[in-house]
Amino acid sequence: MTTAGDRLKTGVQKAYTLIENLKDPDIDIDLDTVMDELLVEGIDQFIQPFQSLMNSLEENIKVLSPV
Repeated sequence: MTTAGDRLKTGVQKAYTLIENLKDPDIDIDLDTVMDELLVEGIDQFIQPFQSLMNSLEENIKVLSPV
């Protein structure tokens, strides 16, 4: 039976090679730029639902609070 820990240990060198190959001029993928873009997109996707939740909570507080 293979555990998650085992899967993390296998193919490590292959992963490093793949990452290095991204720098090849024919491929030309800047992993740092890609990771930065994903980080910004992830944060943006979190902000909108968070703001919606906060607005909903504010509205519920107004409705439920005595005047």
